[in-house]
Amino acid sequence: MSNNVIKSKSFIYLFSKIFAALFQLLSIYLFTRIFSTEVYGDFILFSSYVMFICSFVFWWHRLSVYRYYHKFKKRYSTFIKTSYFSFYALCIFLIVIYLFLNIFSSTGLLKVSDIFLLSILASTFRSIFDLNQNLLNINRDDTFFGLNIIIRPLFFLGVCLFVYNVFPNSQYALLIGFMSSFAISSIYSSYYIQRNTGDGSFDKNIIKKFISYGFPLTGLFFFDYILTSSDRIIIGYFFDSKMVGIYGANYDFIKQIILFLVIVQGLIIYPEINRTYEKGNQIELGNLMSLNFNLLIVIILPLSIFVAFFNEFITSIFIGDSFNYSSSLLIPSFSFMFFFWGLKIYHFDYVFFLREKTKVSMKILFFGSLFNICLNLVLIPRYELMGAAFSTLLAYLICLVLSVYKGRSLMRFNINKPIILKTLSFVSISIIITFIIESMNLHIGYQILTFILIYSLLTLFFNSVTLKNFLKRFVF
Repeated sequence: MSNNVIKSKSFIYLFSKIFAALFQLLSIYLFTRIFSTEVYGDFILFSSYVMFICSFVFWWHRLSVYRYYHKFKKRYSTFIKTSYFSFYALCIFLIVIYLFLNIFSSTGLLKVSDIFLLSILASTFRSIFDLNQNLLNINRDDTFFGLNIIIRPLFFLGVCLFVYNVFPNSQYALLIGFMSSFAISSIYSSYYIQRNTGDGSFDKNIIKKFISYGFPLTGLFFFDYILTSSDRIIIGYFFDSKMVGIYGANYDFIKQIILFLVIVQGLIIYPEINRTYEKGNQIELGNLMSLNFNLLIVIILPLSIFVAFFNEFITSIFIGDSFNYSSSLLIPSFSFMFFFWGLKIYHFDYVFFLREKTKVSMKILFFGSLFNICLNLVLIPRYELMGAAFSTLLAYLICLVLSVYKGRSLMRFNINKPIILKTLSFVSISIIITFIIESMNLHIGYQILTFILIYSLLTLFFNSVTLKNFLKRFVF
């Protein structure tokens, strides 16, 4: 694909993700005001169950499809047909489990919560949406990909508000909105991708390739789930869904702010990294990996520090009063937590996926998840929400360090230390000047503008090479 085409379409990723992120922030703003902490906590637990099922059943398949698209692109119809037939087989397997659990639950032989049963169905809707989006992304069908990113949160917010207005006392408005938004958004894209593939056939060799590469990812994603979601489950066990709601609202809010730019960056750069790796162009691969890392340092690191520094003002705007318990302590922890996690997932893990060494990544996550769950069990009963935040932050940092160490033994890539030092220096200068503005009793709005302006100017004049390279390659 020509550079001009890549540049002309990269704006779609940025626009669609910013639009979706703003809608997600609007959703959090509204939901933390119209729903109780208990209802929101039930939704967080429901989302955690969905993520568990998706990670255990579907994610290995989706990532295999994403990884081998370029390898089998010349046999597009067969590859697509095989990908979807195998996905539908996984759906049938899951539906059978749902029917089994539903029958035993209704007869009283097995006690299964309604939320968990609904999460089984919801996981199929979410997974077909994710599979479609991965295929649209790797095929660089950027316009359709971007429209889906925008439409899905619109449906989610619209359906939730509709159900809430019609049934104000319903505890399932968020669950219904979640399920219907993924289901509706998947209908046309599923048809769009599978159209004109009638000449294709089911290929067992492709399935074998998926299994050999992707099946070890089941363990990887299972441990990833434990690492990223066990804190909510344990909070619910020791306390109640209200505490889960408070923790989850702050967690989701900061995740949306920190990771949305990281995800946009990955959507733009990773397909080119994958394509370059398949072509065997090691020099260009190294350049792309360096560019990816430097962008994370120049943009995401200062963003994380900014959110941690101005956390009280930010939460007072976006988070409802009933969800503000411990926010001043939780949000700084979450800010750095998601920076560490974004750096691991959207940079260093690329090495394991490209080299097909997913077992190494699985071992790292296994150690991290084991450490996290043990620390959660010790700290959550004693320190409540901050115990969960600290445990997860430390586990993320350990996983990042191990990924850097193991990744550099598999693929040589540069870590630009001068860019890291410049970024930290410029952020420090911005904070010092902001403190001076604060000591003058000026409004916090001036403090925020000062921080942004000082860092932006220093970066523009002394640390702009990375941004210029990105703009040159993918935008202009």
